[in-house]
Amino acid sequence: PLTGAGPSIVRAGVVGVLGLAAYLFSRQTSAFHFMALAAAVIMSLNPWSLLDPGFQLSFGAVLAIFLVAPLLSAPLAFLPALLREGVAITTAASLVTAPIMMYHFKQISVVTVPANVAAEIVAGPVMFLGTLAILLAPVSSLLAWTLDALASLCPGSLIVVARFFAAQPGAVYSGGDAGV
Repeated sequence: PLTGAGPSIVRAGVVGVLGLAAYLFSRQTSAFHFMALAAAVIMSLNPWSLLDPGFQLSFGAVLAIFLVAPLLSAPLAFLPALLREGVAITTAASLVTAPIMMYHFKQISVVTVPANVAAEIVAGPVMFLGTLAILLAPVSSLLAWTLDALASLCPGSLIVVARFFAAQPGAVYSGGDAGV
């Protein structure tokens, strides 16, 4: 409710709840079944969600990660494993979502891959510190606050990375007037 419950948030929530339930009940998981159920939930709440750019981008990116990223990993074997994974995932998501971005917004970023790889350096610590703070909050609010304060430094770094790459000449390709 705090986020407006857009399609990407509902998708993540449904998949997260299903994944947790599968883990708790020792059941096998299927990312594709989870995605299909998330799409069914979203579409049952609002069939027009299919036309929403958030729905299309969210499902497109996740499906790209499942289906396209593994294909890109082998040609990137010369890279260290962590970097290879980040490049493959970002490239796959970018390739699949680019036509959606172009259709809805008439522009795409051409610096997505290097920007996301640079941002990946701080994304992990944000998630780790935030999760640790949540777990420690019942034990020590001071410790949780300290971890949150440390984690709050990372989004500032993300902003710096985003601004740096956005400022590069030719960072965005525009294909016409936005506002379809």
